[in-house]
Amino acid sequence: MKYDLDKHNNLINDWFYNVSKNIVNDEILFLKEDQEHLVPTIKNELKRNNFECRVIDIFQYIIDYDSLKNINCILYKIDNTKPIHYQSFLEKKLLLVQDNIVSYINAVKNNQQAIQNEERFLYYVEKVNPLNIIKGSNIKIESFVNFSVNITFLMQNIYDGFNLLLNKTSYKKESFDHSLQSDIGNLKEYSILTARLAVIIYRIANLNLHASVTEVGRYFHKQLGSKSKTYNYKLMIKSNNTASLLLDDTLKGKNFKVYDLTVNGFEIAIRIEIAKKLLALKEIKLDAITVSKVTMIDIEEVEKIIKN
Repeated sequence: MKYDLDKHNNLINDWFYNVSKNIVNDEILFLKEDQEHLVPTIKNELKRNNFECRVIDIFQYIIDYDSLKNINCILYKIDNTKPIHYQSFLEKKLLLVQDNIVSYINAVKNNQQAIQNEERFLYYVEKVNPLNIIKGSNIKIESFVNFSVNITFLMQNIYDGFNLLLNKTSYKKESFDHSLQSDIGNLKEYSILTARLAVIIYRIANLNLHASVTEVGRYFHKQLGSKSKTYNYKLMIKSNNTASLLLDDTLKGKNFKVYDLTVNGFEIAIRIEIAKKLLALKEIKLDAITVSKVTMIDIEEVEKIIKN
């Protein structure tokens, strides 16, 4: 799955073709940083071609969103140090324009470019379900993160964006690519999701680089039915009965948080509830070993129930 510049250009051409036919697009165009100086020229060219389209600063768009959401709009951003909370207004997806937009206005084409669902994130900025990304292939996850970091507006138009993305995670700028590949490899091979990768995917998927680690933890706890656990490489190797984990030097000899996706948290919660009821029976006295066998819960967990 690779980014295709021709596809991207075709999507922008199709957008202006719809404008020429007075069709309201499903997307908003967003100018790449440093194109705001072209705004007067863009407005003149739109007027010259009789295109009904608003060119507006993104902060003003947010303020006037209700009156603009059914109008074709091109957004730009003047103040790169001012944070934008994109997730607060994005009912429509954004389509980033990285080249000189005037060339598209003056060369309208109808390419009818089709985009598959699995490659949408390479061209559109929109909120997506983090779990859908996690369930994807290695290539999809890596492409999703790397494209968002290196190409899309997410990093280009948020001041100090990369630092915000990595904030409160153990990722380091200088080793991010290697650490990312290691975490993705272990996710797909052993169904182990590191908490730090969960944070990165959640922030990008929700277009919110300010999302706290606590917010991310609550989301995955609710979706997976279980909290993250403290692991280290020795424990991971032992529990997966393998010596071929993809090791990341930044985590060697350290404890870190992971979600074990081989464990169904909701199912375990039901089993624990059944175990509690079995142990509470007055007519029959069951010991911890018997309850463990019946419910398939670890004996240690049953003993915790008895103590409590």
